[in-house]
Amino acid sequence: MGRRFSSAWTVRILRETDLPAVRRIVESRVREPDTGEVLIGEVRDIIGGMRRALMGQRPACFLAAVSECGSTLGVLGMQSPTPQMRRFARGLHPVEMIHAFVAVELAGKGVGTALVEALEGRARLDGHDEMLLNSGPRYAATGWGFFDRQPGYERRGVLRDFYGPGQDAPVWGKRL
Repeated sequence: MGRRFSSAWTVRILRETDLPAVRRIVESRVREPDTGEVLIGEVRDIIGGMRRALMGQRPACFLAAVSECGSTLGVLGMQSPTPQMRRFARGLHPVEMIHAFVAVELAGKGVGTALVEALEGRARLDGHDEMLLNSGPRYAATGWGFFDRQPGYERRGVLRDFYGPGQDAPVWGKRL
């Protein structure tokens, strides 16, 4: 791993030293929609899950996009599909994409697409034949369009009330 996508960044396995920068990126994205307040507990859970994966205590894999000078630009992970997600699978060995976050100032610059392409490559190497993902309503204006534009991804359905009452999440899938 460590594939170069442009002269500006490389995608590689997430490292413990990336986590402070990842926390700042996640804090910029995980906010109360009405007030803009950072959802501290949710950020803590996301970063804690990444740390547990790095320590081998959680079966998940995370990639980071990193600039030439070593700045962390974004993060993306995968894990075995949850039971709710598995029902959208068409392949025999699906994997679920989780925690897609790119620095706000880099949105639309290709970092997210590079992370998705690298994660798909890693998933294929790990024997997966399909990528699944969902995105909550908090990301309707950012994430939903991004995944609608990713080559090969199609909406497969909706998880009703997945993030709470009235908080539906579209589900996308792609055969790898």
